[in-house]
Amino acid sequence: MAMLWTPLNVMQGIYIKHYGLSMGVMAAILLASRIYDSLADLIVGALSDWRKSRTGRRKPLFAVGALVFATTAIFVYVPRRGVGPWYVTFWLFAFFTGYAMVMIPHLGWGAELASASRQKTVLFSMRGAAGYVGLCLFYAIPLLPIFATSEITPATIRLSVYLAVAILLPALILCLTAVPEGATTKTANTASVAAFENLRVLSANRPFRVLMSAYLLCGAGLGLWYGMIFIFVDIYLARGALFAPLYLVAFGVGIGSSLGWNFIAAKVGKKTAWSTGMVLALITVFATSFLTPQNAGVGSIGLIVIVNTVGFACFELLPESILGDVADYSLWKSGRNQAASYFAVYMFVTKLVFALGGAVGLGLAARLGFDPSMHEQTARGVLALHIVMAWLPSILLVAAIVLIQFIPMNERRHAVIRRRLDQRVVRGTC
Repeated sequence: MAMLWTPLNVMQGIYIKHYGLSMGVMAAILLASRIYDSLADLIVGALSDWRKSRTGRRKPLFAVGALVFATTAIFVYVPRRGVGPWYVTFWLFAFFTGYAMVMIPHLGWGAELASASRQKTVLFSMRGAAGYVGLCLFYAIPLLPIFATSEITPATIRLSVYLAVAILLPALILCLTAVPEGATTKTANTASVAAFENLRVLSANRPFRVLMSAYLLCGAGLGLWYGMIFIFVDIYLARGALFAPLYLVAFGVGIGSSLGWNFIAAKVGKKTAWSTGMVLALITVFATSFLTPQNAGVGSIGLIVIVNTVGFACFELLPESILGDVADYSLWKSGRNQAASYFAVYMFVTKLVFALGGAVGLGLAARLGFDPSMHEQTARGVLALHIVMAWLPSILLVAAIVLIQFIPMNERRHAVIRRRLDQRVVRGTC
């Protein structure tokens, strides 16, 4: 799944550079499609919880979503000649529909497979490490000797997509046949299929509100940075040939980082570990403003992307694990199993902030004076990049680090909640 999702991070630059779409058009398409993507998560989350309460299964929606996701990815990443805005818009909408259908049931399913807080962190760390394996595979493709350059091009993306589909289909079969359904308590009430009714119930959960507020700030800051990093390295720094090999190394480090944050969280707690990861991300985001075409080389760019990836691995892992604890708290308070709905809102926020990061970053940079067609940027264009990629994201990350400390959920509190849930199960079977 990660190998099929990853090319979207660079496709905006590919469509601009190789297919002739303007920055303004691409920004509008990204914004519209990613907002739709976020709303689709809420609907799929409610549908998955509703099916879970009626049938006890998350697998059917997950399986259909995986097939839609794989099929539409081919049309998004391997477009026909003379691709235009309407083609990109239609297939991005279809692609995001499939992605929501596969991702939301998968996250809810994972949260139900683990009961203890520590187990959730282990499970999601392994999931994160597997995702970084997919990222490494994608960024290794341009380094194959069959290509004349190590730059990411339409040809390298085409090969990576076909390989990802070939990996995904047998993995899907293995997952469906070998992994059991997650457990749920017998006290859970029937979930509602109404997405906005679920939102009302979820919004009453204070730990969830604080968690998602902190996550929103983190995602907004990192979304701005990631939305521009390919254009920054390829167009402004003129170091596009370094992008794939450096990120290949960084994502290789990310595999170990996902597992490493698991052990750090076990020692110091999830909130402290998350804050530490965001401090690392903050340092790298701000350091971007010191890179210029004259001083940017393998060492400077590589150090930034590697350390940023270590921090980003923390951002992907620990909020998911804490959210699994919060979903258990909700189940204890309300008696309703809404794990998929919680992860749907989580994905809604994730996709919304990264959509806004990509679209707002492109639009704001262009508005402030950055011109991707210029080989050498003006002072105004450089200032625009610094504002969008370094200064504004740094402010958001500082605010997020402060807010993380106020999340009213920790491992000790979750252990108490889990014991009470287990007692309900025992009473219900007696």
